[in-house]
Amino acid sequence: MSKKRSSLIVTEDLSNIFADDFEDKQAKVIAPKDGLPIATALKTVIRQMEVSGLRPRTIADYERHVMHFVEITGAQVIEELTVDHIYTWLSSMRVSNQTKLTRLKCLKAFLTRCFYNGWMSTNFWRQVNIKVATPVKEGATEQDVHDPRIGRRNFTNLKN
Repeated sequence: MSKKRSSLIVTEDLSNIFADDFEDKQAKVIAPKDGLPIATALKTVIRQMEVSGLRPRTIADYERHVMHFVEITGAQVIEELTVDHIYTWLSSMRVSNQTKLTRLKCLKAFLTRCFYNGWMSTNFWRQVNIKVATPVKEGATEQDVHDPRIGRRNFTNLKN
């Protein structure tokens, strides 16, 4: 056995050394709100999706986007969600409007499942929309239809 060295013996009372840190952390923790936690609702919805036979990629997207929504907004329970939470989440993303639209559709689908499960009283998210610029396709002119060089059939000569 090794010899005790007086320089390594602690004689001070260190029982409260981490008490201040613990109290600071306790003060920062927000009291849980009453209602169904979003994480619990997500687990239930994911289980329903798995039973329904949805693709694993779809289920993973639900989980990823809903958890990102919770992380950004700080929402804890289903009942506290508002339109402001959705707009806060959308404004936090630095992606194209098309990507925002895709993610919003995923969140809306999750919220709709929560609504149909009876966890929400209104479907407030239906009024949230994102405009995406889509290119306008030009229609074919009559000359395009009759021009044999374009490779289209001339339908005027067909017999019934």
